[in-house]
Amino acid sequence: MTAHGRGARPAPQSRLPARSVAALWTARAAGRLSRWVGRGAGHALPGKIAGRLDPLLAGRLGSRLPGGVILVTGTNGKTTTTMLLAAGLSAAGQSVLTNPTGSNLRQGILSALLASCDSRGNVAGTIGVFEVDELTLPLVVAQVRPRLVVVLNLFRDQLDRHAELELVAERLADGMRAADCEVLLNADDPLVADLARRAGSRRPSYFGIDDSAGVRPDTQGCSDADRCPLCGHQLEYTSVFFAQMGHYFCPAGDFGRPPPAAALTAAAESTGNGIDFVMQLAGREVRARTSSPGTYSLYNSLAALAACALLDADLAVAGHAISSCSPAYGRGELIEVEGRKVRLVLVKNPVGFAQVIDTYLRDDAETPVLMALNDAAADGRDTSWIWDIPLESLAGRGGVIATGTRTQDLVLRLTYANVASVARPSYADALRELLDATPPGGSAFVLANYTAMLGLRRAMLERRAAGLVDA
Repeated sequence: MTAHGRGARPAPQSRLPARSVAALWTARAAGRLSRWVGRGAGHALPGKIAGRLDPLLAGRLGSRLPGGVILVTGTNGKTTTTMLLAAGLSAAGQSVLTNPTGSNLRQGILSALLASCDSRGNVAGTIGVFEVDELTLPLVVAQVRPRLVVVLNLFRDQLDRHAELELVAERLADGMRAADCEVLLNADDPLVADLARRAGSRRPSYFGIDDSAGVRPDTQGCSDADRCPLCGHQLEYTSVFFAQMGHYFCPAGDFGRPPPAAALTAAAESTGNGIDFVMQLAGREVRARTSSPGTYSLYNSLAALAACALLDADLAVAGHAISSCSPAYGRGELIEVEGRKVRLVLVKNPVGFAQVIDTYLRDDAETPVLMALNDAAADGRDTSWIWDIPLESLAGRGGVIATGTRTQDLVLRLTYANVASVARPSYADALRELLDATPPGGSAFVLANYTAMLGLRRAMLERRAAGLVDA
């Protein structure tokens, strides 16, 4: 399902051109066939086919949403923030279309639109909330003409595809410039905050964390962009939350953190299930809770609430809905397998991995851990980024299980970090070892990059289903 909410189905809309109707029918049939022959759920295939047959179809369908289209982008947190924003808007009365599986290229977004319309192209929704890949943003913007673009952060990720952060920032600025819409930016990330200048945005809004909020400071020291985007001087920080996120200023006086309209002013101690926090916006206080632990979860929830405010949603209702959300698919998701609680966490770049270590493993040397590393196209072929992960903070920890297509690379990295490990290239063998190492009723962690996360999640669900059948 990509549509949810209390909003009524819109009245029939104007007729689509014949080319669009033909593209729609063909794509929907291809999606059904793909599912029937067992080639996956066909999340992106319909959009890929429809986009070839009618390059204007995404814009035509998106324009039928009276509340417009919202795009969420950035390196980390897109899936979770999109889920939280969709939940908040849905609770506030919107009928929301979204791409919940994380299929965030052009074809994935078009597929989500296709899945929510009838054979005549009548769209069953009032607003679209879609996560979008950073480099894809300019292409998607040109098609759907968004109402709001939300940018979360910028970290090194898939360097063989994205290249360095300056290039990614320029592509995002190009997309924002073409969109000419409201933008919501993370004030605490220097590269993101500077996007308003690069793009010439007339209507930027910012969100960020106050230095008095009580957020635990960074312990990993893993930063990607801590220089002034104007003159190149090393930025000075009065607070660092993690990576380059914090309160900064350029000693040359030409750049500094912009004041956020939406500010997180208080945060409780992080627990295994989330963090209670307070957001201040235009003199109003909103209390909510994150769906997962960790400072990065605070940013995701804060961005979602700030976007709800810009979209005139009831913040009390939206905040309650956001607080009630479970972790997104594979993003801290808790899966029970054979009486063990396995937390599945996506890790795909040094900063994200460092935060997962800080959030889940820093004070826990006993819980069994499985780490998985693949080098499929969707992961990035270059896996050298694992040498920038601060795995040394786990030195002395024993029994990490390594799996994936690059198992031996991961084992070598763990060895240099003085972390004992065992190689199990097969997902089935790795999962069996993890469950054997976890007592009944106990907990375990699976840290995996994208395609490894999908494969291990599938293996866990199949194992759980087999256990239910045997019972």
